[in-house]
Amino acid sequence: MKISDIMSQPAISVGPETPAREIARLLLTRRISGVPVVDADNRVIGIVSDGDLLTEHLPERQERRDWWLSVLAGGQEMSAEYVRHLEQGRSVARQLMSQPVIAVGENDDIRAVAALFDSKKIKRAPVVRDGKLVGMATRADLLAAMARGPREAAPERPVPSAAPAPPPPPLAPRPHASPPTIEAEFSAAGFRQLVARFHQRESQARAAARDARRVHRDAEVKALLETPLSDKDWRAMLDEAKRAAAGGLKDCVLMRFPAPLCSDGGRAINAPDPSWPATLRGKAALVFLRWKEELQPSGFRMGARIADFPDGLPGDVELSLVWGGADHG
Repeated sequence: MKISDIMSQPAISVGPETPAREIARLLLTRRISGVPVVDADNRVIGIVSDGDLLTEHLPERQERRDWWLSVLAGGQEMSAEYVRHLEQGRSVARQLMSQPVIAVGENDDIRAVAALFDSKKIKRAPVVRDGKLVGMATRADLLAAMARGPREAAPERPVPSAAPAPPPPPLAPRPHASPPTIEAEFSAAGFRQLVARFHQRESQARAAARDARRVHRDAEVKALLETPLSDKDWRAMLDEAKRAAAGGLKDCVLMRFPAPLCSDGGRAINAPDPSWPATLRGKAALVFLRWKEELQPSGFRMGARIADFPDGLPGDVELSLVWGGADHG
């Protein structure tokens, strides 16, 4: 399959003199994390990502950078402080863009592009035809293509009709074969081969299941990075917590999500490290911030734990609202 079969098109781009504030608004409204910069001939000369719009000089500590990115990608309004930052220093695309740009051709095979993304540690690449921008390829596009699997095979071409072949000559009788011996049918070596085949099939099945889980997990993480926390979602979480309290419980799971949604894969939560809130991204970060603003002043606490460990690694994380404990009866 070629990259042109799965790329996003038409490609969204900006010019070299596009202001930073307009680029940020474009990323926000389109829910994308980067945009190519093109010249007057539509040739790619650079790329501006959400990370290029953020620097070390923000008032927040660097470990909270992912929260800024998640809010930017999640459809939220840009804060006044963030807008002031965009209006300082480098202010147009040509001053912000990263160079050189890693681009791919529209006829490149998606497997080669996936290998390029992995080796270069990139998340997106412009797709070009004769050096000019025609589309955009992202990791999400590649994951979606891999999840769909290979295309169905084309129907077989009909075989031209031909004159019927003459019947084959009668077979000569074969000499009677002697029955296999017990040693040939029941040997320890043969049994060991059966055991080896069984374990090989089991290993292949486990590998296929892991691949399917990884594709599903990556798609879920992508959705949680892009989905905002609506008032309806938040109210549903609080209603569930209230029902839990009425049922005699002292805490309630507000949200369960894959550990890779955390910037460190859930290691700080598993440690546990008190700085774990800074690793939250996307919708999980928004839930934490909503708790901090609205519920913490009323005495509620927020807890996090790793819920399971598939293949020995952190699986899902649970964020819980806590109102019980020694001081709460």
